[in-house]
Parts: sequence; C-alpha cells; structure tokens
Amino acid sequence: MLREQFQHLGTCEFQQTWAGAATAQLSGAPQNASALTEAHVEKALVRLREGFAFVGLEEEWALSVCLFHVMFGGPCLPLDFENTRPGATQHKGYDLAVLNGWRDVHDGRVYDEAQRIFQEKLADFGVSHQSCKSCYEEAAVN
Repeated sequence: MLREQFQHLGTCEFQQTWAGAATAQLSGAPQNASALTEAHVEKALVRLREGFAFVGLEEEWALSVCLFHVMFGGPCLPLDFENTRPGATQHKGYDLAVLNGWRDVHDGRVYDEAQRIFQEKLADFGVSHQSCKSCYEEAAVN
C-alpha cells in the first residue's frame, strides 16, 4: 500500500518527504531531514544496536526467520515465511535507477548498521542457509 500511496511523488519529492525517516523515528527527532544532525544519527545507531533484541533484513527474509528461531526458539512454521501483507501488485525489487545515484545519507548509515548487526548475529549463532535447511524443511519452504 505504501508503494501505491506514494507512487505519484517524483524522485525529488520522495527524497524530501522520506529522507531520514528511519533515523528520525529511532532518534526521536522530527521527520525533517534538514534538521537531522550527527547526534541524531548516532542516537539512532545506538538504539538500533542496543535497543532491539532482533534485527532482520527483508531481503534476507528466510535467513532472518531462521536466525530468529535459532536465537529465541520455537518451531519454524509455514506462516513465518508467508507474505501476510501483500500489496495490490507483486514485484521483485525496485528500479533504483530513478534515484540517479541518490542515497539517503542518514538512513543509509542506519541500514548499514542493521546489515552489520545481522551479519554479526549470523556468525555468533552459526546460522547460514545450509544450517537452516531443517527449519526450511520444517516449514515446507522451497
């Protein structure tokens, strides 16, 4: 729904509207990218690292589900792997070319930290697609 709701925005409008949104939410700052400071970014990074019991990545959904179960227990269920909130259209990624190389300087750093945390937890718990085969089989995931 979010994608359909904002598809009318041009690239520049999208950047102005959404730049720094995750950083603002995590740091408690108003959602106004021009008002975000290094202190807001640092606060967001600390909160991401210290304030969440789990960090997964949407583009690594199956591995994230498996890691969650390794960390916290419970059986792997088919529902864990289903898209329970499908939009009007199904797509496989976005055409990032329309951004003309733009990268959100604030949220990009937060996302980079999320990727680091995810990779660290995979290593800490010895999780890989190979080690998750039983989870995937248990949930009947191809």
